[in-house]
Amino acid sequence: MLSVFFHILVQYGDHHEVLSFSDLIDVRPVGVDEVEVGLKNFEYDLTKTIKKVAMGFQASGALFASLPGQVGLTTYATPASLPEGVAAPALIAQVLDGFKATAGDKLVATTVEPSGEARCRSCSPSGASARTRALVGQRPCYP
Repeated sequence: MLSVFFHILVQYGDHHEVLSFSDLIDVRPVGVDEVEVGLKNFEYDLTKTIKKVAMGFQASGALFASLPGQVGLTTYATPASLPEGVAAPALIAQVLDGFKATAGDKLVATTVEPSGEARCRSCSPSGASARTRALVGQRPCYP
């Protein structure tokens, strides 16, 4: 008796699929106490997995290149009224810089820091609303 354990990893970009031993063999009962173990269609399974991984992966540059026009992203944030230690606006800006590098002119990103009446007017068309930091007595902020 020989115990065999192995996996085949197919990886492309950030997508991957794993073919295990059980995915590649076919076990059929033959008679009462015998089994027949054979190899499934290995070439088909491997080719199907490679195609699935390759088609599933789409780099962000390819994603933006496939768009017919520009994509707009507006971030509403009030960093001054966020609790200490919350670095959401800085993190959003860092991620957007990475996307802008690959998107070219396809991504138009703007950041709005609403204040006063502009806070209410600027966010109502988009459906965004302020969140309060505490239940009583705190100013609203946009996370």
